Amino acid sequence: MDAAGNFVRKVGDLFDITLPSGLKLNIAKDSAEDQLYTQLSGDFTVNTEDKTQGWLNLNGVFFNSGSAELTAESSKQVKNIAAILKEYPAANIKVGGYTDNTGDAAGNKTLSAQRAEAVAKLLVAEGVPAASVASEGYGSEHPECPANDTDICKAQNRRVALRLTAK
Repeated sequence: MDAAGNFVRKVGDLFDITLPSGLKLNIAKDSAEDQLYTQLSGDFTVNTEDKTQGWLNLNGVFFNSGSAELTAESSKQVKNIAAILKEYPAANIKVGGYTDNTGDAAGNKTLSAQRAEAVAKLLVAEGVPAASVASEGYGSEHPECPANDTDICKAQNRRVALRLTAK
């Protein structure tokens, strides 16, 4: 966990990828960008049956506490994801927001939806077609750490993820 209470997901070393247009991005191994690029450029098949599968946690996206305002450092990962998505115009994604179980369930669902929408809006502002991006808040549903009983466990559950819905 960092000083702000965010769960810092482990990723690998930085490396360069070259997108079909020739644009180079410097990304971390096993990051959301790496996984998304691998799905889009490889033989990955979108799972249309089980929509709980295939979610990629945005390891570099954080929000100010209790708000849907992205922190300054969050824009880098969202911009990288936008650059990748723009290279694959048939790609559609869904952005999901999640919270821990602290507080009011309805309030958590609203906050998670606002956070997912904030990421979706930034993707669109970066040039991803709005029709290619959907968002939804899930509140405390689908926890990564079901116990939800320690600060670290709760931090793992406070996240934004994306899922490729069409390729």
